[in-house]
Amino acid sequence: MSTTLIYENEKYSLFVPTLIHMSIGIIVMIIVELYVGWIPLAYGLPNAICFILLEIAISLIIWYIYYLSFSFYS
Repeated sequence: MSTTLIYENEKYSLFVPTLIHMSIGIIVMIIVELYVGWIPLAYGLPNAICFILLEIAISLIIWYIYYLSFSFYS
């Protein structure tokens, strides 16, 4: 399945393709971060979970800023 099929399908609202895209990206990024040691597992699981949630929150904030800027200029 190509990303074009997801984004050009008019049955989906903007939320569904964005959710699919961000979910895949975040899952891949978390796997890589765990592999290279960027997520601090040595400080305990709660700290690692907070780190992941912070990463997701920052991603959503950046997406929302882009969403507002593109909706303002379109």
